[in-house]
Amino acid sequence: MQLRLFDISSFTTNTIEPAVSLTLLEKLEQVEMTTETRISSQDNEHCIQQEKLYKGAFNLLKNTLDAFEAYYELQVNDFNLDYSKRGYIDSHDDIRHIKTRIDSNYEKFVSRMVSYFEKEYTVTLDANCIIEKYTPESIDYSKVVEEIFEQLGGLNFSEKAEQELIANSRSLVRNKSNIKITKSKITIAYLVNWSTGWNGKYRLGYSNNNIEKLFEALSHFQNKETKMLETFKVHFELLKKGEEEYDIFKKYDYSLSKVAGIRFYKNLKVEIFFKSNEDADTFNSSYLL
Repeated sequence: MQLRLFDISSFTTNTIEPAVSLTLLEKLEQVEMTTETRISSQDNEHCIQQEKLYKGAFNLLKNTLDAFEAYYELQVNDFNLDYSKRGYIDSHDDIRHIKTRIDSNYEKFVSRMVSYFEKEYTVTLDANCIIEKYTPESIDYSKVVEEIFEQLGGLNFSEKAEQELIANSRSLVRNKSNIKITKSKITIAYLVNWSTGWNGKYRLGYSNNNIEKLFEALSHFQNKETKMLETFKVHFELLKKGEEEYDIFKKYDYSLSKVAGIRFYKNLKVEIFFKSNEDADTFNSSYLL
């Protein structure tokens, strides 16, 4: 019996590559972040609708501008000619206005987009720096959204809104000696801006940012909301209507778990009542100091 020897090199070999273990960070980096995945479906729908409106107007105006400019070039526009021999399309009275309209629509589109996110998430954003960076032709909603996220500085909308709210609240009282704590009550001097009408009746003045910021801070302290709670909205509206319709200087009680009530005085003082001494101390240290 003859034994046959095989050349081992003639066999096909499959090399098994070691499994590559990706870290969580590497896996996250492989996920493609698109505009659609960074904002809610409601936000995305709003942005698409705004872009559709803008692009429709832009294309119409751009086509009109091209037509006007093309016809203008066909004219004899030599101002040395007799007036009766000149064309009827004017660069100043016609073409300039279309260009201005294109530019104003561009600025309006960016401003509307930015304003939507400001109101929706109670954050402060800068539309002008976006307007300066792009052109009416190059802009689209995804670029605006990317610029907005750039302005958030790595924070999400909730974190940015909370950061701004606390910063605004802490800037309410520049002279911290105007803040006094007595057990579960905080007294703040010189906080209110009153206005009086012809009849001498008091109401909250138009420059009411201090009280608005105070109510927003109390809302966040109560349940971490960055928008003013309905309880404080109602009181805020009563203060703006004034004492002609409501006794704005009586103590206003709240049915809340942390904030018990508030009282305003004609001498610009405000007293805030909390459910406990601890609540008063926490609000003071977290939102006022």
